Amino acid sequence: MEKPEIIQSNNHKFNIWHETYDPLFFDISIRSRLPEKWLSYQYIKNAKYKTSPIKPINRYVESLYPCPKLLSIKDNIVTLQQENHADFFLLLKKDGSLYNVDRPWMRQYYKTKYEPQIPEDCFNYVYKFYTPWYVDFDGEVIYKQSENSPFYIYEFTAKHNLVNQYTRYLEPNFVPFSFKKIGNHMIDDGFGKILRGNSMFDIVFKADDIMINRVREFYEKN
Repeated sequence: MEKPEIIQSNNHKFNIWHETYDPLFFDISIRSRLPEKWLSYQYIKNAKYKTSPIKPINRYVESLYPCPKLLSIKDNIVTLQQENHADFFLLLKKDGSLYNVDRPWMRQYYKTKYEPQIPEDCFNYVYKFYTPWYVDFDGEVIYKQSENSPFYIYEFTAKHNLVNQYTRYLEPNFVPFSFKKIGNHMIDDGFGKILRGNSMFDIVFKADDIMINRVREFYEKN
């Protein structure tokens, strides 16, 4: 998804993350006062990833967010896995609500009003990750559950298109999820800590032979 142009905003709120549901990524980032040089795709298009089949959506991601790992290529189906770049902290409060936070200026996840059936082994809340790396091709991408992940992913399919070189802000997909309340990340029943480098979600797409070769070359160099 792409946004060709936006107007900068000074409409900043200290509690914006807590008060905003299902935001546009570029809008909440600007309202969080992230610098233009961190957000604009124009700082990426002429850099290292100019011809890459898999691109960071901005310089913040390029600098801090690990590129998704290549898990497999089989029968022209590519499977990648995204990991988190900062710790998450979970605290079940006495009133039964869940306090949760990560530390980056550009948050790794946001609130949503999406209401799926939540599994019993998850806390009773739904959020959504932004997808920091973009598969740059014309086709469909499936965001799926990763093995041994502290997050439960609500699988969905997104349509991708080749990124226009004049794109100012590359609007990512969002992946809905719930925090699992059972697993190695739980210190006890009421407190959890998810360290950086945990699997978040898998990225699966079918590609032609040309795209497959480009993906292989990308991972050989990176």
